[in-house]
Amino acid sequence: MENIGELVAALTSKDNTAGCQAMAELLEISRESPVAYDYFDDFAAMLDGASSYVRTRGLLLLAANARWDSENRI
Repeated sequence: MENIGELVAALTSKDNTAGCQAMAELLEISRESPVAYDYFDDFAAMLDGASSYVRTRGLLLLAANARWDSENRI
C-alpha cells in the first residue's frame, strides 16, 4: 500500500489514470479502516474542483468514509 498522503495528492493529478487508481485504492482502504478519514477536509475541498473527475472522486471518498464519521461532519 502506498502512503495515504501520496494517494490523496494523486487524486487531483492532471493524469486521470493516476487519479482514478488512487481513488480506487483509497476506496478499498476506506472499506477496511478509518485511516483515510483523516483526509476528510481534502476530500471535501475537492468538491470545489474545476474538473468533474476531481469533484466525483471527492464525493465518492466522502461517502466511503461516512461510516467513520464520528464527528458528524457529513
